[in-house]
Amino acid sequence: MINTQVFGPNITKLMSREIAMTDMAIKIFHDNKRVEINLDGKKITVNNGQWSEWIEIKFKLGMMKTTSGIVKFYLNRIEPDFELYMTAVQVNPKDPAFVISSPDDYIKELADNLGCFYTQGMPEDTKALEEGRIDEEAFITMCDEVIYEQEKMLWHEFNKFKDGCWLQLFFPLTGYSIFSGLPETLCTLFIIKNMLKNMVMLLMIIIAGWIRSWRSNRTD
Repeated sequence: MINTQVFGPNITKLMSREIAMTDMAIKIFHDNKRVEINLDGKKITVNNGQWSEWIEIKFKLGMMKTTSGIVKFYLNRIEPDFELYMTAVQVNPKDPAFVISSPDDYIKELADNLGCFYTQGMPEDTKALEEGRIDEEAFITMCDEVIYEQEKMLWHEFNKFKDGCWLQLFFPLTGYSIFSGLPETLCTLFIIKNMLKNMVMLLMIIIAGWIRSWRSNRTD
């Protein structure tokens, strides 16, 4: 059993500043290569070479005051050296500690409809890859997950779109991967895959828009 802490936000007191922490216990199962993480009263299982789901963490800030964040774990390996990676603590979209959307409640609307998602500005942890905290496969999976979450937001809004001008920004994730130290061949495959995926998605949007316009004209 490994007992440790997850560090959260800074707490400003009258004469000092402290870091909020939450206890975390990790139980290792060597036979089937998995770990059980007990975090904030929640138990989750992470298998070797896989990402966990989003997990909510609560931090105590003082008397009857708390805030929360969300994290994901990736189990690199158990033997010979135990390696478990955790993402940076993200703002919890279901209970944001501060305003990160406009209107203020829009982030909660997305989370209620789509579930939790990365809220950090540049969530792709290239530093973790460069320092060997995660491998190339884990990094690519992280980038794919970020894109998938953005696509869900796109279709969520598109299904509500009636008329006017609509713009959605996709971050250039493929560019980040080039500067992250990935092999050139892997970078090329990653870029080609996402270019094709974006082309298909754009075509689907055009077709869906055309069908919606055609149905609207028929009812008029």
